[in-house]
Amino acid sequence: MKEQLIQNLRRLGAFWSYAPQAPIPDAVLIEEVLRWGDVAEIQALFRLYATAEIRKVWRETLIPDTRIYPHNYYLALIFFNIKNPKRYILPLQKKYSRYERLKQLIA
Repeated sequence: MKEQLIQNLRRLGAFWSYAPQAPIPDAVLIEEVLRWGDVAEIQALFRLYATAEIRKVWRETLIPDTRIYPHNYYLALIFFNIKNPKRYILPLQKKYSRYERLKQLIA
Protein backbone atom coordinates (compact mmCIF):
# COMPACT_ATOMS: atom_id res chain seq x y z
CA MET A 1 0.00 0.00 0.00
CA LYS A 2 2.84 2.39 0.87
CA GLU A 3 4.57 1.75 -2.45
CA GLN A 4 1.31 2.37 -4.30
CA LEU A 5 0.94 5.75 -2.58
CA ILE A 6 4.50 6.64 -3.50
CA GLN A 7 3.96 5.64 -7.13
CA ASN A 8 0.73 7.65 -7.37
CA LEU A 9 2.39 10.73 -5.94
CA ARG A 10 5.47 10.32 -8.14
CA ARG A 11 3.17 10.46 -11.16
CA LEU A 12 1.86 13.79 -9.84
CA GLY A 13 5.42 15.06 -9.45
CA ALA A 14 5.29 15.23 -5.66
CA PHE A 15 8.78 13.80 -5.12
CA TRP A 16 10.55 15.69 -7.88
CA SER A 17 13.57 16.41 -5.67
CA TYR A 18 14.18 12.72 -4.92
CA ALA A 19 15.97 10.31 -7.22
CA PRO A 20 13.54 7.80 -8.78
CA GLN A 21 14.74 4.92 -6.59
CA ALA A 22 15.45 6.97 -3.46
CA PRO A 23 13.56 5.98 -0.34
CA ILE A 24 10.92 8.47 0.74
CA PRO A 25 10.96 9.30 4.46
CA ASP A 26 7.69 8.62 6.27
CA ALA A 27 7.20 12.27 7.27
CA VAL A 28 7.61 13.38 3.65
CA LEU A 29 5.17 10.74 2.43
CA ILE A 30 2.61 11.79 5.03
CA GLU A 31 3.00 15.45 4.13
CA GLU A 32 2.67 14.86 0.41
CA VAL A 33 -0.34 12.56 0.73
CA LEU A 34 -2.10 15.11 2.93
CA ARG A 35 -1.23 17.88 0.49
CA TRP A 36 -1.86 16.18 -2.87
CA GLY A 37 -3.69 12.92 -2.19
CA ASP A 38 -7.33 12.28 -2.91
CA VAL A 39 -9.74 11.01 -0.27
CA ALA A 40 -8.91 7.34 -0.92
CA GLU A 41 -5.18 8.01 -0.62
CA ILE A 42 -5.64 9.95 2.61
CA GLN A 43 -7.73 7.10 4.01
CA ALA A 44 -4.98 4.67 3.02
CA LEU A 45 -2.50 6.88 4.85
CA PHE A 46 -4.54 6.50 8.04
CA ARG A 47 -4.40 2.73 7.63
CA LEU A 48 -0.60 2.84 7.28
CA TYR A 49 0.29 5.26 10.07
CA ALA A 50 -0.98 6.15 13.52
CA THR A 51 -3.28 9.16 13.64
CA ALA A 52 -0.95 10.84 16.13
CA GLU A 53 1.97 10.61 13.70
CA ILE A 54 -0.10 11.97 10.82
CA ARG A 55 -1.43 14.80 12.98
CA LYS A 56 2.10 15.74 14.09
CA VAL A 57 3.30 16.05 10.49
CA TRP A 58 0.16 17.97 9.53
CA ARG A 59 0.54 20.40 12.45
CA GLU A 60 4.21 21.09 11.81
CA THR A 61 4.35 21.17 8.01
CA LEU A 62 0.97 21.91 6.46
CA ILE A 63 -0.78 24.13 8.99
CA PRO A 64 1.94 26.83 8.88
CA ASP A 65 1.33 27.24 5.14
CA THR A 66 -1.34 29.93 5.12
CA ARG A 67 -1.81 29.50 1.37
CA ILE A 68 -3.62 26.22 1.95
CA TYR A 69 -5.83 27.31 4.85
CA PRO A 70 -9.02 26.00 3.16
CA HIS A 71 -7.37 22.61 2.64
CA ASN A 72 -6.20 22.51 6.26
CA TYR A 73 -9.72 23.44 7.36
CA TYR A 74 -11.06 20.49 5.35
CA LEU A 75 -8.48 18.09 6.79
CA ALA A 76 -9.21 19.27 10.32
CA LEU A 77 -12.95 18.86 9.96
CA ILE A 78 -13.12 15.64 7.96
CA PHE A 79 -10.05 13.59 8.87
CA PHE A 80 -9.10 14.82 12.33
CA ASN A 81 -12.64 15.41 13.66
CA ILE A 82 -11.81 18.86 14.97
CA LYS A 83 -15.05 20.62 15.85
CA ASN A 84 -13.80 24.19 15.43
CA PRO A 85 -11.04 24.08 12.81
CA LYS A 86 -10.50 27.83 12.70
CA ARG A 87 -9.83 28.03 16.44
CA TYR A 88 -7.46 25.08 16.14
CA ILE A 89 -5.55 26.14 13.02
CA LEU A 90 -4.92 29.86 13.51
CA PRO A 91 -2.81 29.60 16.70
CA LEU A 92 -0.76 26.79 15.15
CA GLN A 93 -0.08 28.85 12.05
CA LYS A 94 1.59 31.39 14.29
CA LYS A 95 3.37 28.83 16.47
CA TYR A 96 4.94 26.97 13.55
CA SER A 97 5.48 29.95 11.24
CA ARG A 98 8.93 30.40 9.70
CA TYR A 99 9.26 33.75 11.46
CA GLU A 100 8.63 32.21 14.88
CA ARG A 101 11.11 29.41 14.19
CA LEU A 102 13.78 31.89 13.12
CA LYS A 103 13.21 33.92 16.28
CA GLN A 104 13.84 30.80 18.35
CA LEU A 105 17.09 30.10 16.51
CA ILE A 106 18.37 33.60 17.14
CA ALA A 107 17.45 33.66 20.83
